[in-house]
Amino acid sequence: YWGMPANTKAALSDEQKKILRFDEQPDFLARAQPYPAPDADLDKKMQDVWTEMLQAQ
Repeated sequence: YWGMPANTKAALSDEQKKILRFDEQPDFLARAQPYPAPDADLDKKMQDVWTEMLQAQ
């Protein structure tokens, strides 16, 4: 999935589709999790945690 074109009409040969397991794309997409976009408050909290972790090393 990570290297698979999102467009099912991508100009790929049958061999390229086989290598990319193109026939399995619907299953990969069904199991994919959307990445949550944090709001400004959560983003600041995550930045603070990350900064704290970096300073602890």
